[in-house]
Formats: sequence, C-alpha cells, structure tokens
Amino acid sequence: MSLDVANKTNIELQKTIKKQSLQLTELQNHYDETQRQLAVTLDQCAIATRKVQSLSAELEELRANYDN
Repeated sequence: MSLDVANKTNIELQKTIKKQSLQLTELQNHYDETQRQLAVTLDQCAIATRKVQSLSAELEELRANYDN
C-alpha cells in the first residue's frame, strides 16, 4: 500500500470517526431528553395516583356517612 493510499484511507477513517461521534452525541442528547421526559411523566403519575387515592378515601367517607 502506497503512502498516498494510506493517507487517503486515514482521512476517510477520520471523517467516519467524526460522523459517528456526532451521531453518538445526538443519540446521547435524545436519550437524556427522553429520560427527563420520563421523570416528569413519573412525577405526574405519582401526583395523579395520590389524588385518586385521596378522592377514593373521600368517596368511601361520603358513602359511610350516607349509609348512617
């Protein structure tokens, strides 16, 4: 393999490495945003669950009072 061919190959490999590095950064950013959205959704779910539990307890109390 001539030095010229080796240099061209090296340049192409460097371009590939740069392209893959950018893709990896984009994937990492997307993953981080997805994780953030998941955390927000889980928080909202926990709030909704507590609200349902509170309303269920209130309903049971109303039923008990109504029966009396």
